[in-house]
Parts: sequence; C-alpha cells; structure tokens
Amino acid sequence: MHFMLRSTLLAFSFACSVSSAFASTASLPRAGFLGVQAAGVTDEVRSRLGLSENNGALVANVVAGGSAEALGLRPDDVIVAVDGHAIADPGELIARIAPHRAGDRVSIRWIRDGKLQSSEVAMKQRPFESAPGTRSEYGAIDVNGTLRRTIVTGPADDASHPGILYVTGIGCFSQESLGVQTTEAKLLHGLARAGFITMRVEKSGVGDSQGAACASPEVDLNAEIAGYVEGLKTLKSTPHVMPDRVFVLGLSIGGVEAPIIAQQVPRDITRRYFLQPQPCSVAIEDAVVGHPQPAARLNVHRRAFF
Repeated sequence: MHFMLRSTLLAFSFACSVSSAFASTASLPRAGFLGVQAAGVTDEVRSRLGLSENNGALVANVVAGGSAEALGLRPDDVIVAVDGHAIADPGELIARIAPHRAGDRVSIRWIRDGKLQSSEVAMKQRPFESAPGTRSEYGAIDVNGTLRRTIVTGPADDASHPGILYVTGIGCFSQESLGVQTTEAKLLHGLARAGFITMRVEKSGVGDSQGAACASPEVDLNAEIAGYVEGLKTLKSTPHVMPDRVFVLGLSIGGVEAPIIAQQVPRDITRRYFLQPQPCSVAIEDAVVGHPQPAARLNVHRRAFF
C-alpha cells in the first residue's frame, strides 16, 4: 500500500502459511456453539418429512465438533424447542442459543421420522477463528461496566505493523467467521497478510460480549460508538501496533461512525482522510465533525482487500 499523506487516524467510508488463534477467556467466557446450518421449514420440507406444520428449524447440516454432533442431531431433523421454549424458525433458534456459554446444559427437542425426541447437551465452545498466514488473538475490553470481546488479527510475525480498527455495519450478528467464510473476515485476514493488525469489537450482547441485547433500545448509536472508542484506545496500546499509524475502517453505517470514533480518542493529528475522492467529501466531513477539515484523495492498492 502507498499512502501519500501523514496522519494517525484514517476513516475509510464505504457507505455512498502459518495460522494460529489465542484467547484470554478467563474474564469473558466463550460462547456456546450449537454447530448446525439451519433452514426454515418450507411447504416442500413439511410435505417431504410428513410434518403437521411449518414451525421449527430444519437441520440442513451438522458441523463436526459442535454440540449438535454430540447430541446426535442429523440433517433433516427439525428442532422444535430449546429449554422448553417453542422454536418457530431459525431466527428464534439463534436467539435461544445465543445467551448460552460453553459448558451450559441445554435441553433440545426435535422431530425425526415423524417422532418427537429430546435430550440435554453440555454446550461446546465456539471454535476460534484462524487462517493461513495470519494470527488472531482474543481479548476483552470494559465498556461502561460490561466486557466486550475483541478479536485482533495480524501477520504471523513479531514485527511492528500499522493498526486498523474495523467498524462493522448495521446488524446484531457476531463478526467471527468459522473457516473465514464471510466477506468481512476475508477482508480483515487479507489486510493482515498485507501487513496490518486489525481489531474487531463485538457489539453488546453479541458473541462472547456481555451487556444488553444488541437490538434493545438501550443499545443506541452512542452506546455502540462507546465500544469502538474503547477498542481504538486499546488497539493503539496493543503490542506490535504502531501507535502513530492506527486507522479506522468503517463499513456501511460504520463509515458514519468512524470519524466520530476517531475524534474521541486523543491523537496528534491535524487531518482526517476519507476513501471518498468525490467533491462531497469535504462537506461530509464538515457535517460529521462540526468544523472544516481538509480532505484528500487516497489511493489503496487492491491487493490489500483480498
């Protein structure tokens, strides 16, 4: 990557073969992992399996090493209850499983070959994310009295590198990716291979994070930004991160949050730059920050994003 500028914080706005993973879970227990690919019960599925209704979550696939495998679930089983609560669809299954931590005992009821079955299983922990050529470390930060999971991914070496705080978009979903399958995970591991140390901060009540449910009224924009601000402070003091070369990368609504986050962390900086060469970039920055700031074009080599 070539940067024709000197700055300490950069807000990217997208709105308009060694692998290892380490974790510190003593203060923040690991989330439980059911380990199924779930789908809705369509009319075709109901007819094929001889079900009386469309409620439940169809087990489309079972992940090796997960709680579902230990329980004995198979493809075409239909999960209809968790801890005595009826499951209407895959979304409700996720909501019922999400609060459980590794080691929790969970009761699950399912239909197989037209017969109702039930059993209890001790939840296995979610596998740690890893990929060839990168190293991921799991930590935790305190945000207004609750702990949030952080995932720091960087090159698999001990050299010093620039840092990037990644600010995700709208949605209450974990940023972890089993097998690095999501576009965001591929982006971040690609940046790590290109020589950057990236940090993700899980939202309130998501993944391993404590706190109110992400979709609850108390988790508003300010509450979400507070988590990223603490993450940025921590990233700047993380070993092997160059504190004067820390950037903020925002996706979707994260592109709006990024400059707000950057302004709340002490820094030696006179400018903020947006990956937006359009003429409107100066006006956007003025509107978000509240006072005029110079904007500049930034050329980023494509390989940093793959």
